Amino acid sequence: MGTLVKASIPGEAQPIESSQFPMPQSGGIRLMLSTKPMAGDAPMMGGGAAGGPPMARTA
Repeated sequence: MGTLVKASIPGEAQPIESSQFPMPQSGGIRLMLSTKPMAGDAPMMGGGAAGGPPMARTA
């Protein structure tokens, strides 16, 4: 088990933070924090990645 870390980005009123999680000793992780709410009918993140970085979208 690696070091416990927490990700944070600035939000409008307060920082948006992840829960603490262990950083792997090797291999790394992918994490996305967003200030925008997910749509109610959007699928859960994490499945079926094509192997590349996520595409940027504009609202």
